[in-house]
Amino acid sequence: MALKTSPKAILDAAQDAGLVSGVMPLADISPAFTAQSTDASEALENVQSKTRRKISLLAAAETLETLSDQPKNAELAEAVSQGIPLSLIEAGLKHEDGFSAFSDTLREEALSCTTSTSLHLTDQTDVETIKSLRQKGLNVLIGDLPFEPSDDAIAIDLSRFVTSDGLDARIIAEIIDAAKSLQANRLHVIPCGLSAAIMALGKPYETKSVVDICRTLNQPWLITPLSAQALIDFIPTTQGLMPFSQSALQNSDGHWALTTPIKLGLARTVPESLTALQKALEHP
Repeated sequence: MALKTSPKAILDAAQDAGLVSGVMPLADISPAFTAQSTDASEALENVQSKTRRKISLLAAAETLETLSDQPKNAELAEAVSQGIPLSLIEAGLKHEDGFSAFSDTLREEALSCTTSTSLHLTDQTDVETIKSLRQKGLNVLIGDLPFEPSDDAIAIDLSRFVTSDGLDARIIAEIIDAAKSLQANRLHVIPCGLSAAIMALGKPYETKSVVDICRTLNQPWLITPLSAQALIDFIPTTQGLMPFSQSALQNSDGHWALTTPIKLGLARTVPESLTALQKALEHP
């Protein structure tokens, strides 16, 4: 990617290429920083309430979709008997495109409604308690936090910067510096594509490999999953510490081809296997 000298031009080019996300508050870019609470019972009730609402909206969309645009009383009575609130039925009747379009609206609302809730605990909390809370759907943040939900953040797909020469730390630093120069407040950086980058570099998938990448880039990172809102315009190879599992993609002509991280990783570690595998895919 050819980068211009203007920080805005650099950032715009990176966003257009899908290398980085837009800049947005932590509370918007990641579900881990929404609705923070210090009370476990309150946080659990919060996430359960959000989950019930999401399920309710999806169920209502499923039922209302079966109604005609001018439903008979019997149809409406059946919908009410299935637990659909009268307010939703009335909204569907008033919708200019009918119940089918209104159902799509409900689905979109349900899918955009995050069920995530964060619980902020002291660093004295025992491991089993933390594990139990996470299994119940809570994002658990521990100890003194060096950030606020209102802080700005940007996500970057590190795997997109790996070439046959290695990880291009210079371009990554240039893009991050450009983003920081355009912000009045401090900017946190969320690394994505970590496992894909490790694969492309031919490194083992382990904690040391992640630490080595972070040290190479000399940049404090905030490793966290992204929100549905952030993923609208930015689709990273992987999120957080999730493993990279996409080994091949099917082309428009129906043939399969290895993904870039797999090709780069095999070229570094077992080049003879890469050649054989590519031939097998080209001539199945």
